Amino acid sequence: MSNGEPIPQSEAAQPAGLKASLRAGWPIPLLFVSIALLTAGVVTAMKSRPKVDPTIPLKEAEVLVAAHEWEKAVAVLNDRVRGFVDSAGATDEHRARFRIARARAFAGAILLPGADRAENHRVVVEDFVAAEKLGLVLEPGDVSRLVESLVAVGRIDDAVRRMNTLPRDDASRRVRLTRLVIEACLRDGAGRESQTLELLGALAVEPSIGPPERAWVLARQAEMLIAAGRAEEAITKLLRDMQRLRDVPPSSLGELHLRLGEAYMAAGNEPASARQLELADGLLDEHSALRAEAALMLGRLLKAGAGTDAEQTARAADRFAVVVNEYSTSPSYLPAVLELAEIDSAGGDHGAACERYAELVEAVRRPGAVLPRGLSAERVYASLFERQTGRFLSADYPTSLRYGELAASLFDDSEIPSALLLAMAQTHRASADAVLGVAEGHVSGAVDRLDPATRSELKRHLLAAGEWFRRHAERVSAEDTSRYLDSRWLAADSFDLAGDMEEAKREFALYADGAPDDDARRPEARYRLAQVFQVERDYTTAAALFREAMAASGAVSDRARVPLARCLLADGDPSNDAEAERLLISTVDGSVVGPDASAFREALIELAGVYYSTGRHAEAIARLEEALSRFPDDSRAPILRYKLADANRLSAAQIAQTLRQGLPQATRETLEQERADRLRNAAALYERVRSELESVTERRLTELERVCLRNAYFAIGDCAFDLGDDETAIAAYDAARLAYAEDPSSLVAMVQIVNAYVRQGRWTQARTANERARQHLARFPDEVWQRPDMPMEKKHWERWLDSRTLLEQSARAEP
Repeated sequence: MSNGEPIPQSEAAQPAGLKASLRAGWPIPLLFVSIALLTAGVVTAMKSRPKVDPTIPLKEAEVLVAAHEWEKAVAVLNDRVRGFVDSAGATDEHRARFRIARARAFAGAILLPGADRAENHRVVVEDFVAAEKLGLVLEPGDVSRLVESLVAVGRIDDAVRRMNTLPRDDASRRVRLTRLVIEACLRDGAGRESQTLELLGALAVEPSIGPPERAWVLARQAEMLIAAGRAEEAITKLLRDMQRLRDVPPSSLGELHLRLGEAYMAAGNEPASARQLELADGLLDEHSALRAEAALMLGRLLKAGAGTDAEQTARAADRFAVVVNEYSTSPSYLPAVLELAEIDSAGGDHGAACERYAELVEAVRRPGAVLPRGLSAERVYASLFERQTGRFLSADYPTSLRYGELAASLFDDSEIPSALLLAMAQTHRASADAVLGVAEGHVSGAVDRLDPATRSELKRHLLAAGEWFRRHAERVSAEDTSRYLDSRWLAADSFDLAGDMEEAKREFALYADGAPDDDARRPEARYRLAQVFQVERDYTTAAALFREAMAASGAVSDRARVPLARCLLADGDPSNDAEAERLLISTVDGSVVGPDASAFREALIELAGVYYSTGRHAEAIARLEEALSRFPDDSRAPILRYKLADANRLSAAQIAQTLRQGLPQATRETLEQERADRLRNAAALYERVRSELESVTERRLTELERVCLRNAYFAIGDCAFDLGDDETAIAAYDAARLAYAEDPSSLVAMVQIVNAYVRQGRWTQARTANERARQHLARFPDEVWQRPDMPMEKKHWERWLDSRTLLEQSARAEP
């Protein structure tokens, strides 16, 4: 057809296409059929397969428990059974069987080495109780294990209640557990006396117990009477009841003699005690811990009666050594270590004593430590504190501190006794005072003369003293105001001397704020606080505090005058310098204090310094001479003498300036004589300064003293040079050059030697000296010559330049 309609597909073609489609798709239905058949087979197989019994691991664990395979049983129960009993498929019977099996397994495993721990006992208790709640009735053996674990975790009352559920005819088990509970009650101590006596009474009338158990009961009854302070009653009971015992084994009889010896010791009858203890020592088994206890008590008897008898003390030490060396696992071991520590200390072997005390401290501080009867942290502390105090009173401060530090380590920081806080503070402060060589306070300038190692030791002790005093103050603040203020003051003072300005500031401020108005040290605290601000160069705050101190009455008011003047002079405000000078003058004119007062001394020295630094040399000379005359032994005397020498030299220079003016002849002659006198005085004073400072060990010199010594060497030459005595000047400069050959300051001496030779016209020597000076100058960078402590002054450079000019002219004039 030609009208454009689609050509229809022929009928013959359709079947062929459909067959092809079916051939391509046939594997898919076949796959579905196969999966269905496989699934049906699996389901059928699972339905026909026998069910697994989930209680098999539980049964296996029960078999292991019955076979005493404790660890394996615990592993099976925890790894393979626990999941089942926690599931919905488990019944209460399954859970009860699990609990009882695990309780028995843990109870058995506890007997293994290292497994006797509180957490394991808690599992035993928890599981037995849970088994009961699930309907199981505990067998007597289970009750016994439960009682043992209750005792182990300290639940003694519960243990007694459980023990009373045992059948009356189960006598052996009841006796054993009663002994276990009694021993726990005795260890537990106070509060269980009546319960313990009741248990002992019940055990004493138990018809089934034999002689060893009756002896044990009697020993415990005696032990309780002794602990209650009823030693005579214990003696009477032992003497009477021991006669009633028959067929007692030697070891049991030995313990009774041991308790009788202990009772006699408590009653103060040492000979009777020693006899009983010796009897006990012979009866007790060689490896028994009771034999160690006998040796311990015998040693204590010997020690108590030894006094100064070294031989008896040695015998006591031998007894204690037996305990330490042969019975290290017994309860008597640590008490014996303590006794030996005290003997070592008394004998002067403090190193050995401290090692033993350290062992005791470690044992006491060990978490969960169960200490033997008669030993406690308090007992060890009392022993250490006694040693600390003894060594302190003997001025053996290092050893005192060792004992004190060990005592402190017995406690957490917040629990250290206040007496020990104070003792440690006092010992560190005494150590610092010993370093300074003084009993109280400190000597001016003493710290600066200490070598670095000693100064470091001093600072360490002062800082420690400050910290311990502070802690003591904080501890007693609510209970004793007087002790609080004493320690707060000493804390501030110690920090101040140590140079810890921040801590000193804090402590002085706390003292000043907390002290009552009538406290005599309150103005002193403000004065010391002002000094701290002065050291920190906060002169405004310091001056305000010094003015407050001056407003108070007493010595502190006078002492505040000089430091106030120093602050006014140093604050950079020239408008108050006149006030500072007036303060100093009024202090030395006798209107405020006498010449014996420390304020007078300080004011005189400070006033001399003011005149010296402001170029008023005549006034400086007068005040410096007065200071040296009044206070020749002052530690600052060499520095004052140096300033006096310098003031004379500078005064001579001022006179030389005046002499350049037109003056009447008589005036000129007077001034020339005065100038010469000033220079001669200066030279003599410089020489004395040099001699004084060279007599001091170099490492003990302060930095200022080193500078003064060096400058004195050069100034001696300058004085001779200015006097026109060139030979003396050259000799002095040469000595200075040799003394400071590696110091850039020796250039002064070299230059002045050049100048002296030039002035003498000794050109050859001058040229040689000049070349040496130029080489020395070239060795150092320019900034060296800008240092303010350099003795190379402007006049020296000017003279050297003049000499160089003359040397060059001389060289040109030579043929």
